[in-house]
Amino acid sequence: PNGEAAGQRCAQLAMTLQRRANAGTPKETFRMRNDSQYNGISHDEKELESLADEGEGKRLKGIRGWEAYAHVIRGNLGPGTLNLPYAFARVGWLRGLILLILVSLQGVYSMTTLLKCKQIVQPVGSATYMDIAFKILGRPGQATVQVFTAGLQMGVCAVFLQLISTNLAAGLNGIGVEVSPALCTLIVTLVLLPTSLLRHIRNMKLLTFAANGMMVLALFSAMIKAFIVLGKGNDYDDSESDSSDNGGVSLEGLGSLEDLFFFLSSMFYAYEGICVIVPVQNSFCRDDETPQRYVQFRRILTGAMVTVSILMLSVGAPCGSAFPGIHSGSITAYLADNDTNVWFGVVNVLTTFAVLMTFPLQLYPVIEVLWDWFGPGCKPRCRSGGSADATPRAQTSNDPTSNASLPSPRDAEEISSVNNELIQVATEVGQSQRSSPSMTEEFAPGNVTLGPHCRTEWIIRRVIAVIICAGVAFFTNNLALLVALIGSVFSPGLVLLPNLMHLRLMYLQKVSFTYSEAAGDVFVIIFAVVVSIAGAFFSMKELLESSHNV
Repeated sequence: PNGEAAGQRCAQLAMTLQRRANAGTPKETFRMRNDSQYNGISHDEKELESLADEGEGKRLKGIRGWEAYAHVIRGNLGPGTLNLPYAFARVGWLRGLILLILVSLQGVYSMTTLLKCKQIVQPVGSATYMDIAFKILGRPGQATVQVFTAGLQMGVCAVFLQLISTNLAAGLNGIGVEVSPALCTLIVTLVLLPTSLLRHIRNMKLLTFAANGMMVLALFSAMIKAFIVLGKGNDYDDSESDSSDNGGVSLEGLGSLEDLFFFLSSMFYAYEGICVIVPVQNSFCRDDETPQRYVQFRRILTGAMVTVSILMLSVGAPCGSAFPGIHSGSITAYLADNDTNVWFGVVNVLTTFAVLMTFPLQLYPVIEVLWDWFGPGCKPRCRSGGSADATPRAQTSNDPTSNASLPSPRDAEEISSVNNELIQVATEVGQSQRSSPSMTEEFAPGNVTLGPHCRTEWIIRRVIAVIICAGVAFFTNNLALLVALIGSVFSPGLVLLPNLMHLRLMYLQKVSFTYSEAAGDVFVIIFAVVVSIAGAFFSMKELLESSHNV
């Protein structure tokens, strides 16, 4: 069949799903997921194009164990690691080790709890964090996950922008060029504006792999330097270092309580991968959804998180001990600014490029949430592209015990049939037409036509997102405290929600009640709330003090 016929069949399949949704089953149940990187068909025309690209002849297959292991590590090991040497310098390596173990344990516990909740509400098929929250906590739970996810990703983008500015200033200072932080932020913003308009994730695949390699190189370079300094037993000379990166905040006079919550907030930010756990499990269990497969993934998850913790400890503890006078949230910027070895200037440049290349990818979750809330156009829309008041009756139900929360066997069989046929149609589209612009416009999410005004709005949303990040970076002008602030405001919410959902399932008798699991859930919730409130308070306090000192 030609592209037009295939497109008509896509529309027919979409109408079939819509009829089933209007009959009383939540639309969330019918969201088709065939790509772990996108978490399924979502809110951008990239989806039909990605299906067509995959449709060169075969369905997507599940990933293997080592791939799942690598994805979990990559999702939790990001630029936040560059801030750990400063965090360890503030609390010392022994207290830092204890706190790192505590944060790691609660992180693994929350991730495995989220997977348990998924198995209870959707034992077969793919799901996302938002789907699980919707099935257990209803619309408020889903909206909460969206708010925290969008806020965290906006914060991550602001940190990325601030990190690039910090590294740029350090690199220029290293060659004798004095540049103000405000000018660096402006330059970086102008560079990021066009790069943020990269439209498809597949266009960034090679950039992402290159960025990961550069980041690993930077971390190992800093770690080796730290071991050399510790091995010689001499103090690292940074007496001529510039404190502008720290906004005038010195380590003297800071109480242990401020140091404690700064470290915890930084660690919460560093462990930023809870949202990627469910998509990775979806891909790992795609070909085999037996309980044994799920148990195998939990073991992989535990091993990967242990590896992440060891890497963070290996970078943070030695560097914090070797460079006790560090004042920057970027260890590469600190070394480039204070070490005479040219290599660290090169490493700093590579780290800057690594963060620059992955910046567009960080905007995707934010744009996804904006599409889900507003759709194309300024009027809020539901997922089908209709008005917000057109939400089906069953979709607004907050009761996870209702029969509408899970598909019947007949529904599940029909969903599977429709999914398989859509993949086949996408294959035909990919072979015949390679996703022409007219097709992607005609069959956009929710069958909403995307005209030129929507393309303009798509660009405007991304530009506004970058400008907001630039504003946050400009007014904070402190990479380390910005990391702590973002880690305390948004990360704890994503960590405690799985435990809250698990408690609700025990209350509804959907899962057997055990005192040990209930106590673990309550502990993680209280711990996350305390870190969120105290971490945000002390971070804001230090930010205000730094701005006053400047």
